[in-house]
Amino acid sequence: TDVDDFSVTYGEKRDGVELTTRLYTFAFYPHRTGVHKIPKITVHVKFRSEGGSPHNYPMATKPFEISAKLPPGAEKTSTLISTTGLEIKQTWQPDLNKAKSGDAVTRRIHFKAPNVMGMGFPPVIPERVEGAAIYPETPEVSDKVYRGDIQGERIETFVYVFETEGTVTLPEMTFTWFDTEANQLKRIELPAKTVT
Repeated sequence: TDVDDFSVTYGEKRDGVELTTRLYTFAFYPHRTGVHKIPKITVHVKFRSEGGSPHNYPMATKPFEISAKLPPGAEKTSTLISTTGLEIKQTWQPDLNKAKSGDAVTRRIHFKAPNVMGMGFPPVIPERVEGAAIYPETPEVSDKVYRGDIQGERIETFVYVFETEGTVTLPEMTFTWFDTEANQLKRIELPAKTVT
């Protein structure tokens, strides 16, 4: 990977010499257990000697490895979110209890967590619903990075269209995550919605 962007630059003076520090932050999210080899990361740095023209110097890190393990109890989890605090909220638009055949309701699921980038959240695969068609929209993914601190968000949106008369239950959703501070697995349940 060649890197030219997403850096933080700051300066300091040491023994009368002006120094510039450039900090690059990379987030690695292993999706499988085992040892993962991270290749060298190349950064292009430009130096200008006094009165001279700038020269481009590629500089690289050494390759390294990350070992990923699952905490006990998470063996059946397809993708595990590991963070110090996970927020998941859902909204319904409109908030229907009764509808006509052909009406639609939109379900938005909003994920937010520190030290997880938006693309690190697993995609939500909705369960099939008897009596309603499901139309997923493209997820919205965003990240805020400030001096190495990451705040990631992902919003999943599903539109349910009622196809037949009767009572339709839009199912609950359960998400398992690992609290890295408490060192334990936790669950968040989003309740089902029943529409007649």
